[in-house]
Amino acid sequence: MKKLIGVLNQDGISLLEVLISISILILILISIMNIFPQMGFLNQQNETKLQGINTAKQILVEWQEDTEVINYLSNPIMYSKPAYLEEKDTYYISEATRDDEKVVVKIAKDSDLDASIAKSGPTKVHQIHVQLKNNKNVLVGESFGYLVLGE
Repeated sequence: MKKLIGVLNQDGISLLEVLISISILILILISIMNIFPQMGFLNQQNETKLQGINTAKQILVEWQEDTEVINYLSNPIMYSKPAYLEEKDTYYISEATRDDEKVVVKIAKDSDLDASIAKSGPTKVHQIHVQLKNNKNVLVGESFGYLVLGE
């Protein structure tokens, strides 16, 4: 069997090759490590937004069950307007603070449903818009729905 000289070089790895491979590995790790803080920041933003939306939905449900508002919108002649509602243009607006956040509720004065067309079901539905803003007046969450009257 003949020796194959020069075909197999088993001298090993040089120091320069080791340094180049380590520096390439460090660059890859640094770029990957920069992604983690950004992911954490985005997760925190999404969690805050989700909490704001859930709180706005909860406030919406509370307003949909508020008998004082429902009675007034059903029959404004018989019932007096709640003190916490202000009239502005085509809306009734209420502003309050809840857990260090500003809550703005807008209720449309006019019904989105024509009672003469409705054969059964509600006679009036008023659009309601709930906004939740933080102490910097930045929108944190919002929700839309209807106040259903006369079912």
